Amino acid sequence: MFVAAALGVAALTLAARGVDAAPLKDAIDQPAAPSPLAGQTTFLDIARAGERLVAVGERGHILF
Repeated sequence: MFVAAALGVAALTLAARGVDAAPLKDAIDQPAAPSPLAGQTTFLDIARAGERLVAVGERGHILF
């Protein structure tokens, strides 16, 4: 809630100065960046997701 209020204040401040604020992008809408080290991580778990196997590892690596 605090973050939303702070962002609202920042947007109002920019608007008052006549500066167009760029629309905020939600991180969930961004594609994941490939990691060249993902194949060398320690895997913590693996599960079946339909016909795929999905493995999760240290540092948030996810492989399928």
